[in-house]
Amino acid sequence: QNNAEVICVVDRDPAAIAVADTEGKIAFTTEAARFIEGDEAFNSFDNLDFQPGTGNLYVVEDHANGEIFACLPDGADRDVKSDGCVRVLAVADSSAEPTGFVFSPDGSKAWLSIQHSNDDAMAKIDDYGTDDIVEITGFVHVTN
Repeated sequence: QNNAEVICVVDRDPAAIAVADTEGKIAFTTEAARFIEGDEAFNSFDNLDFQPGTGNLYVVEDHANGEIFACLPDGADRDVKSDGCVRVLAVADSSAEPTGFVFSPDGSKAWLSIQHSNDDAMAKIDDYGTDDIVEITGFVHVTN
């Protein structure tokens, strides 16, 4: 149904050399699993960044009125998926899209790029009024 997903691939033995079995099939030590599964409302994943110190994954939906979701790491349960996501930010300007999201090294702030805003007060660049970088503060500072 064209819903987005985030795949996590873990190499259980990165030093191992892939070897073909007697049927010529190659055995790998990697394991792939869906970490985040999209749905009708959460379906246009583009940029990702982990918040240092927390393991929380921030997922940016790059579309008009795009949103940013914070997703918990996988806990001690029966699967290897995030233990849940919540929308934390949304772009109110339907002519703009969020894209690019990165945390500071200590995870206390982040920067978000907003592109394609239809801002008539700004000079046109790339046929759009402006692209902006927004600094977001107030994240809980977590040390490892």
